[in-house]
Formats: sequence, structure tokens, C-alpha cells
Amino acid sequence: MSNNNINPVNYFENRRELKTSLLKSDFDLLYEKFGLKCSDLLIEHFYCNICFNSHENSLTSYDGRKYIFENNISAIEITNECLNLISTMSMGSNEHSTFLKNQE
Repeated sequence: MSNNNINPVNYFENRRELKTSLLKSDFDLLYEKFGLKCSDLLIEHFYCNICFNSHENSLTSYDGRKYIFENNISAIEITNECLNLISTMSMGSNEHSTFLKNQE
């Protein structure tokens, strides 16, 4: 599941890639803190393509760095892990701050 929308200051001109062993329907779960589905939060606001039914759970950043998650993990836990990681990345920290400001 993806979107053509990229971060306008993304020098790599791509999107993050989230691979998950979970199903698309698992990410339809509401992420209550922001009132958005996990998939919408990651795809629309944090520029992630999501590859469902994958053999691994991982996030690949704009610069190609890959972060591996546990195998037995829920969509909420993966979303939390992604947001925590993205908020520490150079471009991701700006995206995260902007997103939080827009939630106020």
C-alpha cells in the first residue's frame, strides 16, 4: 500500500518502506492517540509504503538504513516503533514535529 506523496524536502525522492508479516486489515486498527488508522498515519503523514504479508518486519529509511522489528508484534506496536524511530531521524524529526503541531 503506498502513496505518490513524498516529503518535499526529501533529497532521496523516495518514501520509507515498511515490511510487515501482518495483513492490511491489521493496520486498519485505530491509533487512538491521533484518531487515525495505523495505515493512514504511516502512509499519509510519515511517508511510508507498506508491504504486507512480508517475510519480515522492518523499516527502511530514506537513506536506505534498515531497522528490524520483532516477529511477533502487533500493528500498534509496529506503528509505535516506526514513530519512535522516525522521530529520531534527521528528516523524520521535522516530519514528526510538524505532525504534532498540526494535531494541536
